[in-house]
Amino acid sequence: MMYRKRILGLSASVLLTTTAAHAGNLSSSSWTPAGCGTEPTLQKLNLSNIDAYNASLPQVEKFQDSNRKYIDCLVTEANADVQRISQAAKSAQQAVIDRQNKIVADVQAAGKTLDEEEEKAAAAGR
Repeated sequence: MMYRKRILGLSASVLLTTTAAHAGNLSSSSWTPAGCGTEPTLQKLNLSNIDAYNASLPQVEKFQDSNRKYIDCLVTEANADVQRISQAAKSAQQAVIDRQNKIVADVQAAGKTLDEEEEKAAAAGR
């Protein structure tokens, strides 16, 4: 019976360590969105005089609009990726916990069966 108690104690400690948080790995050193297109760029502006400056303003406004849309897309996609990663991590963690719980249940059931057999054998030997 002492052997079975040790197994259950070990199983409980393994269960506790499997729920510890660990950071995942990126496949490269940076994250990039997949569906936002390329990051907007602004051509070199001619700010040499008032006419050139005024002519550049529509280009700056177009860039700012494109940049806003790109950032909105980036944030939306990043948030969706974070949610998917979180759900996948929770699912993987739950699978480990479920496997561990099954092992503990199997060990407890076997221990109960062995205890019953031991009691029957002891009663028969009286």
